[in-house]
Amino acid sequence: MVKRRAVLTEDEMTLSTHVLTRGAELWGALALALVLPVGAAQAQNQTYIMKFSTPTVNDVPDQFSKLLGTALEKDSSGRIKPAYFPASQLGSMPRQIEGS
Repeated sequence: MVKRRAVLTEDEMTLSTHVLTRGAELWGALALALVLPVGAAQAQNQTYIMKFSTPTVNDVPDQFSKLLGTALEKDSSGRIKPAYFPASQLGSMPRQIEGS
């Protein structure tokens, strides 16, 4: 018959705590690795609108924003849709910078 000890030594307790902690860390990392790609895939299916506002009409900043918007839409396979607001339609320059 094998005799069992009722009490663990301090080294055995430290080792068992380390093993349990390590196991919890690995399970947490595995759960995170499984959840992150799902969120990224959902974000890729969304369509975003990027607003371009310029203080002028048919001038260099306006033309640049149109070229940039077209390139962004093409490179993002249509996920980024440009919207143009010339002649400060979204408000004065200080208000646009402040984001209000």
